[in-house]
Amino acid sequence: MTPEQTAKVGLPIVPRSKVDPTRSAKQVTAMYRDIEERYLGIKRALKALFDQRLTGREREVNSHSWHFLCHDHGEDMRLYQVNAGKFIYDMSAQELADLLEAVQVILDDYLLEGGEQNLWAMDYIAAEAQRGTLEAFNNLSQQSQVYASQTTLQQLLSSPGYLNQIAAATLTTFSDWKVISDTARGDLTNIITDAVARGVNPRETASVISKRLDVSMSKAKTIAQTEQVGALRQAQWKRNGLGGGSARAEYWLAVAICAQTDDAQLARQPSRQGLHHRAGARLLRRERQPLELLLFANTMFADR
Repeated sequence: MTPEQTAKVGLPIVPRSKVDPTRSAKQVTAMYRDIEERYLGIKRALKALFDQRLTGREREVNSHSWHFLCHDHGEDMRLYQVNAGKFIYDMSAQELADLLEAVQVILDDYLLEGGEQNLWAMDYIAAEAQRGTLEAFNNLSQQSQVYASQTTLQQLLSSPGYLNQIAAATLTTFSDWKVISDTARGDLTNIITDAVARGVNPRETASVISKRLDVSMSKAKTIAQTEQVGALRQAQWKRNGLGGGSARAEYWLAVAICAQTDDAQLARQPSRQGLHHRAGARLLRRERQPLELLLFANTMFADR
């Protein structure tokens, strides 16, 4: 390693967009479209199911106005006005139970496709985690030739830290979507049982169900965006030394390179990451001699 290599610190990659600093709009939109297709599939499957099983006859009596009260665990309460008392369903208690079970199967087929180990949503989450790792790797490599010469992207993607992040994301993502599916199931169960008990005709029942699925889809999109951006940022943080273990070792290697460079050059790094590196570099300058800095960094890096 030459003195020029130890002294040279490149500029970090700085986000240019204030509207989309993580550059996640394209990825989030792609997942949104997938979610929309899944909810459309749910609506079509439920329509076919209801056409087959929600059967009965109109009553020759005047209907009365009634409201479905729907909410999410006591929050986001909404009323849906319908006409009740005009329809008699030809359905036994067992047939109603079978119908509700079929509804749950449809929801799980679309929202939990792939199961806990291969959930469809993880394709998007894992892609963002990999993108975050790549961006952090490129950033550190651009600032430190020593870092670039001693690690590769493939090493990071196969490191225990990265694999643990993916494993944890797999569990939390499945849990999130299980909650979405279970909440929708509970919502639709209440609507269907009330409709059968109060004589709300199938057409109005299906209309309310469609509106409740739209509410569920909106919440699913919010969770999806949180999952994607969270995976991206977590990968960046871990690679930039804000995590622990191997990530911190990689970070201190970059800091040691910064410590060999004068403050005037470091001041040209307009990023939060640069601020962390500068602060760490000043600390190391006070505590260690220049020759010891790279030895310290190499030791940290070797312990990854």
